[in-house]
Amino acid sequence: SLENIEFLLQCRHVMDPDIIKEPVTRAMDVLIRLQNKAPFAGWADQYFVDDLKPAPARSYEARAINAGTTVKMIHLLMKYYRLTGEAKFLSGIPAAIDFLESIKLPDAEVKRSGKTLRNSSEILVPRYIDPETGIPQYIHRKGSNVVNGYYYFDQDIANTVSHIGSTTVIHISGLRKAYEEITSIPKDELTQDSPLIYGKKIPLPEYYSRAPFTQRNRDVPEIINSLEKEGYWLTPLSMISNPYKECPPMPKSENKKHASTHVGDEYDTSTYPPETPVWGISMPVYLSNMVKLITYLNNK
Repeated sequence: SLENIEFLLQCRHVMDPDIIKEPVTRAMDVLIRLQNKAPFAGWADQYFVDDLKPAPARSYEARAINAGTTVKMIHLLMKYYRLTGEAKFLSGIPAAIDFLESIKLPDAEVKRSGKTLRNSSEILVPRYIDPETGIPQYIHRKGSNVVNGYYYFDQDIANTVSHIGSTTVIHISGLRKAYEEITSIPKDELTQDSPLIYGKKIPLPEYYSRAPFTQRNRDVPEIINSLEKEGYWLTPLSMISNPYKECPPMPKSENKKHASTHVGDEYDTSTYPPETPVWGISMPVYLSNMVKLITYLNNK
């Protein structure tokens, strides 16, 4: 959401500002409409188009409010307040923070989850909860592949799947502090650089990349020397998958052997971390190397 709106704001460089303001404002307003009603006043990962109610997605994604997504939406709303100065973007934040604090797990459940909290300002909460009842939706799996296996949800925090977290750690006091700070700053001061209010343009980056454009000359010789003649870099891959093999018909399994593993049997093509190094082409490494080389050339 934020990336889409920032892209629209950047379009001000080439389009009439009055044309851009309406779709940006409409996009920001949708975030308010998507907030679930109290006491479970958070946000889901996906919604039905016709009524904007929380929707299920993949077989391991229940119809649920996502606590981690709710944290991101709180920060987005504060960002939108800075862009507009409109209090409506702050109005739902207290209820959202109260909701997150209300689903804090007791110490016994934290211990069963296997998670460790670093300090007293952090709380552990279920990542997914039912939008109407607030009941946790912990993700479990039986079987070993897509044919004989299946996902299911219950309220047991132990032995959940490893490829998507069933709990999340939240810095709850930091959220409250951020909200208190933004409400204590005069609105004119907060919005003084807003492109929506004052028509100021957001400087466009010279290049679009998630990798930081920092010059590290010592990396350049190594990058050049490690480039394959075909024009790519080889690197140990962090995740791999089994080669595809057609799975024969088999009945559904109640076996929990692979309940908490990244991958099941030989027919499962889910990604998993390799036990021994597997070399391949990594796009993050490619982009990082290209950024360093471009930065070096620009600074010569």
